[in-house]
Amino acid sequence: MSTANLVHAVKEHHIDCHIIKLGTMAFTGRRTSTSKKAIWRWNTRAASTPSCIQGPGSLYHLTKAQDGDLLYFYCRMWGIRVTDLNQGPVYGLNTEESREDPRLLPIFNYDDIFGTVLNRFLVQAAARVPLTSMAGGTDSGLLNLMDTIACVELAMRQPAGAGEYRVFNQFVETFAVNELAARVQAAGRNLGLPVEIKNIPNPRLEAEEHYYNPPHRPFVSGPATPLSHGRRVGGDAPDRPDL
Repeated sequence: MSTANLVHAVKEHHIDCHIIKLGTMAFTGRRTSTSKKAIWRWNTRAASTPSCIQGPGSLYHLTKAQDGDLLYFYCRMWGIRVTDLNQGPVYGLNTEESREDPRLLPIFNYDDIFGTVLNRFLVQAAARVPLTSMAGGTDSGLLNLMDTIACVELAMRQPAGAGEYRVFNQFVETFAVNELAARVQAAGRNLGLPVEIKNIPNPRLEAEEHYYNPPHRPFVSGPATPLSHGRRVGGDAPDRPDL
């Protein structure tokens, strides 16, 4: 409903406004075959149909797919401009602003089962709780917060054309869940934390192993930030875990 409200506001008040949507790669990377395209573009007046929006495997990803279908529909009907930034899990706490003032650190969300898995592992390691990983684990493409911000900025500076719906796959590295758990365990032990891993059944109804080979072309100008280049944050405030 909020997406529909946004589209109607754009139509009524500023039809040339460029809508940028943060999507998900969960239903573009996990396909049965690989498209050679890293960027999909549709001039919607040509009546071509996106082939990248299909098969979400969770309610969360379904809502992302619904938003994409809705925006594509209004590109066709009203000629609005849309860029869909399909991104993998976003990790990291630092922005240019927060480096100047730690009070500007962005919100850090975690969940004991769902949510960004790396965030969960970090909190579990800091709290000395076993990392709840899956024995096999499915691949995901990860992106640092700084690179996410850069992607949004570049999309703003290079807007879609009238009636154009375009999709960018954005990630820097791919990891399986159990690989991330092993990396967090190694980093925690280097800091003297007794990090253990506890394998649990996959809470999602999905195959333990599946095809994952999403095409992408970097949308980030300058060097991207690999996972190994993260830095320690938090710990200096009583209500923040040392991550």
